[in-house]
Amino acid sequence: MQQRTRTLFALILSLALAGMACAFPSTGTAVPQDTLPPELPPSATEAPPPVIPPTTAPPPLVLPTFTPSPTATITPTAQPCDRAAFVTDVTVSDGSDFYAGQTFTKTWRLRNNGTCTWTSGYSLIFDHGDAMGAPASQQLTTGTVAPGQTIDISVNLTAPASVGTYRGYFRLRNPSGVVFGIGANADVAFWVEIEVVSAGVTLVHIIPFIPMLPSADFSLEVANVHICGASRVVTFRLGNDDDVTFESVRVNMTDSTAGVLYFGDASDSFATTASTCTLTASAFPPGGYRYFFHPISAGSVSGNAFLASVRACSADGMGGTCAEHTINFALP
Repeated sequence: MQQRTRTLFALILSLALAGMACAFPSTGTAVPQDTLPPELPPSATEAPPPVIPPTTAPPPLVLPTFTPSPTATITPTAQPCDRAAFVTDVTVSDGSDFYAGQTFTKTWRLRNNGTCTWTSGYSLIFDHGDAMGAPASQQLTTGTVAPGQTIDISVNLTAPASVGTYRGYFRLRNPSGVVFGIGANADVAFWVEIEVVSAGVTLVHIIPFIPMLPSADFSLEVANVHICGASRVVTFRLGNDDDVTFESVRVNMTDSTAGVLYFGDASDSFATTASTCTLTASAFPPGGYRYFFHPISAGSVSGNAFLASVRACSADGMGGTCAEHTINFALP
């Protein structure tokens, strides 16, 4: 009995081992897919793999295009070659009173407001209105007037014979014959205006720049004619007979024989001797003598008749208290 039980147990064990061998095939033996156990889902504690977006280059940064506003081009206004500017009436202000037939000298101060230098080829011309004995034209200067400089321009006139108001207009002319004046377009004439009154009326305007009495504040004589460089000059001797110290002087001359006018420039210096060619004295004190000279052209020859007007003032630039004398002489 015991032997039979052992035999049965051995048989059952053998069958069990055989079944297990069929259930677990050896390595290399294919196992049908439907016999594999199902895959277990991932653990809830495991984080899913991160999602990495595809790498894409960002679009390029486009800056706005700056277009500058157009800059206005300023075209400078061309300055005329010849243009004058009125500065002041040196003598005979508008409305000055004169007797019929009375002679006087009108002087304007003008500035060269153009770009060209005025030379001896420029002229003062009568333009229109009342001529009052003015010449049709006369030389503007014997020297030069650079742009920006001023010049005193004088013309000798005669008051008309009838009572009334008179005005004469003048302009300038360059060597090419082009006429110009004052104003923005250099086309305006400058003028002299006077009132002619009857002989019984007392003149109320002081008339400057007229010859003074011999007992006035300086004496005047011709000292000599000599050569200074390439020019021949007439030298005048002035004696200070008053108690005013003079600081400036100017000489205007007329060669009556040759018909030439010489308009001098104002000077703030005097000569100390009659034969010098330099002006070294800055003042002309009372009780002394000073000299001043003016060049003349080659056309002025010995024997020609001259009229000279010398004006001296107590301040530089022909300012302050002034006195004037005229002198007639024949060129030696």
